[in-house]
Amino acid sequence: MTYQKIGIIYNINSGKGLAPIYAQKIATYLEQENLAKDIILCQTKKGADSRNAAKSACAQGCDLIVAMGGDGTLGQIITGILASSNEASLAIIPLGTVNNLARSLEIPINPDQAMRLIGTGEKRAIDLGRVNDHYMISSLTLGYLAQSANRVTTQAKRKWGFLAFVFSLIRICKTFRSSKLELLHDHGRIQGRMRIVLIALTDSLGGIRDFVPEAQIYPGYFHILCLPEPSKSKSSRIFASLRREKASQNPNYHYFHSKSIVISQTDHGHRHRVRIDGDAGPRLPLRLEIVPHALNVLIPRKD
Repeated sequence: MTYQKIGIIYNINSGKGLAPIYAQKIATYLEQENLAKDIILCQTKKGADSRNAAKSACAQGCDLIVAMGGDGTLGQIITGILASSNEASLAIIPLGTVNNLARSLEIPINPDQAMRLIGTGEKRAIDLGRVNDHYMISSLTLGYLAQSANRVTTQAKRKWGFLAFVFSLIRICKTFRSSKLELLHDHGRIQGRMRIVLIALTDSLGGIRDFVPEAQIYPGYFHILCLPEPSKSKSSRIFASLRREKASQNPNYHYFHSKSIVISQTDHGHRHRVRIDGDAGPRLPLRLEIVPHALNVLIPRKD
């Protein structure tokens, strides 16, 4: 298939600073394989840049957007695509720390292999989550996980990868204070102090496949894990246990799934900010809803 116009959007900080090199390599590949009549390249540095670049590329008539970066960058690019009237499809070149969406769709993590899906892949409509006026592609965290992740710098992620988040978790475990929350969902309500709230759309989290296997069994739902306060174990130990066993089978957590959620903070403490797909998101309260078949994504063709 030859596309009318392909927009390549890359985060300059992704891929340990190698994104510009990969972008040029992909552009060359597209030209050699005659996959696009026209190609535009857009370099970005932060979330708003990626979102605006996607909107601009769609306005210029791109029928395929090649998104290069991690889950946070992908989420911003997708938000830009969906804000446009142009129904562009998406190709993913994973260059992030964990790349949850790519893993869950079985897109190769190797950029050279991933770019070949532009010529050989097939389109699949994926579900997304809407969080207030943001879009979520993989995960939302609130509480202990979100606050520790907020302290991880780009430099630390480049150097340590996933371990940077583990180090941050350990540092704040003694100072974190939980908040009283209320979660309204399809089946009822949960209230109380929550140390961790983790909401997933994909089975892959933290770069681990089958972290939430129910996401494969029940697609089109949010999968929610709540750690109430007080807990019998330290949060750092509980999080470590999540790395060893399926999240929904962990006895420390309360698990359920829902197509919509409203999250409110019921105490008078500092209003917590969530993280969406690894990037800083809005503060509470939140309204989440599933957007079914929101976007076509290129994935490996099934034989």
